[in-house]
Amino acid sequence: MSSATDIITYIGVPLAVLGVLPILLTTVRTLTLATQIRRLLSQNHLPASTSPIRPLLLSSLAEVTLPLHALAPLPRTHPEYWLLGREYSALPGGSYTIFHWRMLTTGRRLYRLQYADELRQPAAEVDFEALITFLLDRGAIPDARGWSVLRQSGLWAPTGTRLLNSESGQGVLVVVAPEDSEGVVAVKVDWQVDWGVGRGVGSLPPFWMCVGQMIGAGGKEGAGYELLRKAESARKAASDGDEDIGRTTRFHVENGREIERIHLEKKGMQTELQLMLPGGSANMWFSCAATAVREDTGLWGYSIPRAIKDFARRDTIPCGVMCILGVIDEADTPPWATTYDDQEDRQRNFNNFIKRNDEMRMENQLPAEQREVFKKGREMRELREFAEESKRRNLVRQEREERRILEALNSPRQATKVVAEANLKWLVDKGEVPSHLTMKDVGEAILYLMAVDRDECFRISDILDKWQDWSLSGGMRKEHLSLLREAQNTFAYASIILFLIKDTSTTEGRIAVDIQECIKSWKMVRLG
Repeated sequence: MSSATDIITYIGVPLAVLGVLPILLTTVRTLTLATQIRRLLSQNHLPASTSPIRPLLLSSLAEVTLPLHALAPLPRTHPEYWLLGREYSALPGGSYTIFHWRMLTTGRRLYRLQYADELRQPAAEVDFEALITFLLDRGAIPDARGWSVLRQSGLWAPTGTRLLNSESGQGVLVVVAPEDSEGVVAVKVDWQVDWGVGRGVGSLPPFWMCVGQMIGAGGKEGAGYELLRKAESARKAASDGDEDIGRTTRFHVENGREIERIHLEKKGMQTELQLMLPGGSANMWFSCAATAVREDTGLWGYSIPRAIKDFARRDTIPCGVMCILGVIDEADTPPWATTYDDQEDRQRNFNNFIKRNDEMRMENQLPAEQREVFKKGREMRELREFAEESKRRNLVRQEREERRILEALNSPRQATKVVAEANLKWLVDKGEVPSHLTMKDVGEAILYLMAVDRDECFRISDILDKWQDWSLSGGMRKEHLSLLREAQNTFAYASIILFLIKDTSTTEGRIAVDIQECIKSWKMVRLG
């Protein structure tokens, strides 16, 4: 018969073992989880030294601490800028590791995991504009619909909204669910080896513009190249006579405001030579002109101010002024000047002629001595009358000229397009520009002249400033007409720039504005 001891031994021990078994299973499961996490971290290039794991043996959980990073693109000249990263992480949140970055550890984040597939890498913080510029530089293409959605919806933009695409239409930068983003837009990035082929350090960076000399410059003689010779002379002065420097220039909007400096290129590569714009409103007008002559405004960082767009749309130059300047034939304008009938002057001249003939006939009938005295008296009287008539005619002419100027200033105003086209024809007839150039070609030539000739940039900007002032203050006055007479070439250049601005104001794509507004709204984003 079994004793009490035997009963305890045969029944109690197994029960005790069964009681401890769940703890043992939990411990084994936790250690297995820690091993799986450690393997995932190793496979995704996250060393144990920076990602410690602590298994919680009695709870089937494991804690892992992962570093938080702030990213910034490498310099364009760095060899790894154009390469893909060698230590790519396939973990959720680690998409940024596909590229090389300047990386700064800013903190750590603790994750408590029950399953290994819950492991994710913390998204990195990156400057939104720098990120967009970097991806565009590599050849990504903005998605107009995606930027519009992001601008309108913000943090509520649907997951999967594409901001940038590859040339083949695949998503490069995509909005993702804002996990741990703390009220910041969250995005992920993707890239493949065959995307952006052909881009390199010699390519023009995004949000930059390049403008060069028009064909036919370089001191070439012949009619139709005066504007180009001016630009060539300014280029030589800026480049110290180097024939290869400055034939093309590049610039971009600085600090999100305006263009401030011009970078000279040598055979398509940027040099250390820089030219500063005059500052003030000249920088604004140059930025507007650059925006107007661009072929594509999608990757440009400047938006023409609303006041400038409104100014460009207004009809501000009276047709009579264009006639006085000799740019437009009066027959091609609506009637604006008083027409004078010279019948009275012709009748007065005829009467004087008859009177003189009668007096000369009477002289011939007088004796010689009386005839001589009478002749001298007649000649003295005619001389006096001629002087008075000349004075009267000068006064009449001056009055008519003054009246004509007043009538010209108050004549019907012409559209910016009409003024620009007439000035372009005048420049061609005068030998300033080749006749085969289009309005946009001439605008680009003027922009290049403004880039390399600081004084010419200031003169054109000054004309545009005063033009805008009189358009807001009731119209032109005599001093404005005198200004245009003294600087008619500059006025012609300014009118072409203003027309291109007007044309841009109606065709400029919304994508540039959407990108700018989104960058202003979110300085930093989470990239994962």
